[in-house]
Amino acid sequence: MINYMDDPQWGKVVSRYIKSEMAIKGMKYKDLQRALEKLGTHQTDANLRQKINRGQLSAQLFLQLLVVLDIQHLELSKIKQIVRHLQS
Repeated sequence: MINYMDDPQWGKVVSRYIKSEMAIKGMKYKDLQRALEKLGTHQTDANLRQKINRGQLSAQLFLQLLVVLDIQHLELSKIKQIVRHLQS
């Protein structure tokens, strides 16, 4: 069971999840920026880096990142693993 964490900690979970998926897919922030442009979302790569590093994304941007990273399924076990790592 996941213990309570404050909001900044959840931001770290989001950040680490997106970054891990970027690493798996071999995508950089510039790649994300270009892919998001195709969806009609205009973000600079520097802006994306800042938002992802802080883990402060709108729900819309989070979903768009899942799409451009071609994430077919959110892996709850992966998210729980990140949470456990942050709690230790």
